[in-house]
Amino acid sequence: MNNNIRHIVFDWGDTLMRDDPSKNEPMYLWSEVHAIVGAEPALRELSKDYIISIATSAAQSDEEMVMEALSRVNLSQFISNVFTGKALGRKKTEIEFWKLIESKLQVDAGSILVVGDSFENDVLTSVSAGCSAVWFNPSSEEEHSGERYRTIHHLSELEHKADQVRVDKG
Repeated sequence: MNNNIRHIVFDWGDTLMRDDPSKNEPMYLWSEVHAIVGAEPALRELSKDYIISIATSAAQSDEEMVMEALSRVNLSQFISNVFTGKALGRKKTEIEFWKLIESKLQVDAGSILVVGDSFENDVLTSVSAGCSAVWFNPSSEEEHSGERYRTIHHLSELEHKADQVRVDKG
């Protein structure tokens, strides 16, 4: 595995911002939005050494709408790119979704670390595409680990767990 991670690609809903599936409009229009606990300090620290992006399969929001929602919780300042299923024409469950991100970032998949709350959508598919991944599982003690993926239960653990997927800041 390539240990030269340069890009960290975060899932959006329930990884950086609290999602509410009962809402029918794009998140940036919601009367209240909330960041996930620990998101701001984690992004602040990680953005010093990595390029931070968002990958979401949100069907209603485009890149500008995602950035507007992120700005409402002071996270947009850390984000360099937003990739939506709407713009890419693919779902996160498709390897091609991740290959398109790799192409748009103009890097090899081995330099990308994906962080998300869905083991199937964020971790397994991105790892199949050649990325490394961290499963963010704040709701249980369940853990999965493999050669290119690990589990965290709080975003503050990311730096420590990132080392275990061979993320090298140097």
